[in-house]
Amino acid sequence: MAFDSQSRYVLRRFAVKIAFLAAVAIVQAETRWGFKAAIGTLAILSALIDAGLAAARRERPMSGSLNYWDEAIVFLAIGIAARWPP
Repeated sequence: MAFDSQSRYVLRRFAVKIAFLAAVAIVQAETRWGFKAAIGTLAILSALIDAGLAAARRERPMSGSLNYWDEAIVFLAIGIAARWPP
């Protein structure tokens, strides 16, 4: 599957964001809420921020290229998966 330049940029941006979130969550691993809750909360917060940016930029949710909406969906899925088994 070949991605256009916009989609490749979004994939690189997502990789940087997830690496940063993982690093922050690892630092919080020894706290009382732990890594799982930290990564879940940070991912859901990132999803909300990305949805806000997508709405502000008036991006289309189902466009031919990846955009902030796609990134928001993936972060939301990560956040829900991290919090799924209580």
